[in-house]
Amino acid sequence: MFVNIALGFPDMRTEPGRAACAARTFKSMIQKSGSRLSFWTSAKRLPGDHTQTKINKEMRLRKKTTGMRWMVVAALVLAASGAMADEIDDAHRLALQGRDIYWTCLAQEYVQDSNKAMSGEDFTRHVADICPSERQYFRAALVDYLAVQSPGDDAGSHMTTANDAIALAQKDVVTAFLHRKAASK
Repeated sequence: MFVNIALGFPDMRTEPGRAACAARTFKSMIQKSGSRLSFWTSAKRLPGDHTQTKINKEMRLRKKTTGMRWMVVAALVLAASGAMADEIDDAHRLALQGRDIYWTCLAQEYVQDSNKAMSGEDFTRHVADICPSERQYFRAALVDYLAVQSPGDDAGSHMTTANDAIALAQKDVVTAFLHRKAASK
């Protein structure tokens, strides 16, 4: 039996059956590594064979860059959501402050002695005319709060809501006045 010294397989000239079996075994022992074939172990790259290495480095760099971009986006979203929450809280605080100022002004008018002699219609007209700066501050603060809370809504609907809130406050004061007037009779 002749053995091919280079590969350690039987010589194809003398033992063709055994050589075919060895060739199948030989194929299963070869693994592809990069652009070279190797036997059982991973192949070392040739000095000029940097194509695969460059591609791998570019892919790693691209993955790293993409990951960093996502981290920056996540940080911006978290910062923006925190800032938005602070803005909503500030707008809400100002709207409540405007409501309290307007209600205080209406309450001061309610308790004045000069208003006791007024009829219900006269007091209703009087309440509509008093506290114009406080009423405007409350309206502006409430519209700002509603605009920050739901920016996609129409500005006209925010103004309507603010005007309804002012009308309800005036109605409450007039109702309290009428109850007090009826109780004093």
